[in-house]
Amino acid sequence: MPKFNLPKFKFKGLISRLFAIEYEVDITDDTAMLYRRNIVVKNIIFFSNLIYTFIFMILSISDKNSNNIVITLVLFPVTFVVNHTLKKLINGNEHDPVKQQIASYFCVFYMFLTAILLYIKMRMFTENASGEQPIYSDAAYVLIYYSLAVISLYQSPKLIRNVAPYLIVITTILHFVTTHDIIHADYASSALSFVKEFPRSDAFKDILVRTIMLVAFTLVLYALAYITSKMQEQRKTELMKRQEVQDDFTKVVVDMFDVTLHGNQISEGEHQQGPLLESMVVKLSSVLGLSPNEINRNKEISTIHLNGHVDLDVSSISDKDAQFKKLREQTSIGNEIAKRLELRRKCEDVIRAHSEGWNTDAFIKKTRDIQNNRDSNIILLCDLYITLRSPRNYKRPYSHDVSMNLIQKEFSIYFDNDIIDRFSRFANDFEELYNSYGD
Repeated sequence: MPKFNLPKFKFKGLISRLFAIEYEVDITDDTAMLYRRNIVVKNIIFFSNLIYTFIFMILSISDKNSNNIVITLVLFPVTFVVNHTLKKLINGNEHDPVKQQIASYFCVFYMFLTAILLYIKMRMFTENASGEQPIYSDAAYVLIYYSLAVISLYQSPKLIRNVAPYLIVITTILHFVTTHDIIHADYASSALSFVKEFPRSDAFKDILVRTIMLVAFTLVLYALAYITSKMQEQRKTELMKRQEVQDDFTKVVVDMFDVTLHGNQISEGEHQQGPLLESMVVKLSSVLGLSPNEINRNKEISTIHLNGHVDLDVSSISDKDAQFKKLREQTSIGNEIAKRLELRRKCEDVIRAHSEGWNTDAFIKKTRDIQNNRDSNIILLCDLYITLRSPRNYKRPYSHDVSMNLIQKEFSIYFDNDIIDRFSRFANDFEELYNSYGD
């Protein structure tokens, strides 16, 4: 039986799009970050309203209370109206910091208002068959903490500091009026009786414990928001520094490549000899026992200075990470081209130094240190053979035998013995390659 697998990446992508604070947003843009937080809180409010509606639906079915049925029916349109209003307010101008700030306070006000109203409803208008408050009515008290937790997503100590005193005062009033109904208690008949009896009552202890817990929870959220905001500021500062370095780096690299690449004009003859060079590099790499991946790599590098192109223009890309990715890719290509051009100059310098007699020990030592590795030497030796066979303004073209004699006797000091040995063993193959190109 075939299995049906729901792609996990789609579900994760949906969750990120709805609830991830930093989803596709530039953290250096404070207004963009506030806008994104407003979107996340709006989504949470929408799903919270659906949950509230579901809860009242269960209550209306279980206790047959007409109030719950009415509230359930009312919550359906209210849920969508509130979400539409929030969406319109938030998306009115996503680049306006004042409007986004107003939207954030509206979200906070709505969260508190909803939590308080639901708590009042559950405490004052829900009774069981005995006329007593059901146990689940106290569960609505958790919504006050829930609203605080949602507000903490703004990661704003100032917002929590401004809102917390009002929440504590309103919650305390709820304790007196709704939770314990102290106004109708016997000891509330006179001020003197209230002052004497209330501190010794269970209601006072309960209110005190609830208030302490609420204050402690608020302080914890404030501390977390403060720490998070500081870390966010540090991240933003570091990112801005990185972007500044990236911009400076781009300018330097562009100038460097302009000088390095544009200052090395490739002749038409070298472009025409590109396929020949690739064939020789593949042949020498093969006889040396390199893997297919290494052979293809050497083939690409051998003519990258002829075919490669560096594009460091990121002006059309708005996303900073995409800019950085492109710069990394293009500078990597530019680095390979620059190294290949250096190898090309090394080839020319070696031949000219030996032709013109300035191949001193210091020159030989310095030249050997330039890209002295196997892959570079494979490309260099093939390039050296082709250059020897080809005419240059400082020398005449040499025959195959003369070229091999120079490679084995004069130029072997620049290569490992095994590379020279393999090239010499298959010299006839390389001669055929060159002659077939010439034909």
